[in-house]
Amino acid sequence: MRKKEHIVRITADEAGKLLAAGGDKTDWQRVKALSQEDVERLADEDDGPLPEGWEDSISFGSPEPKKDVHIRLDAAVIFQEIRTGLIRLQSVI
Repeated sequence: MRKKEHIVRITADEAGKLLAAGGDKTDWQRVKALSQEDVERLADEDDGPLPEGWEDSISFGSPEPKKDVHIRLDAAVIFQEIRTGLIRLQSVI
């Protein structure tokens, strides 16, 4: 995936106002003229092809709410993880 040169975050209201004022730089005529094959080819060029059977991995619904987890770790464990750059909880647990 290509790196973005400049990423800006705006709210939905700001996006609506930007579109209404003509501040959008997207060539929507060109986008609407693209065929499905062109869209898929361009997506493959950007991100690579989707793996076989990706449709089977789709799940619908809301994710489970996050849970609070509280653990106590010995300071030596924490400092060793920081020194080695393995500060992922998966590597500790």
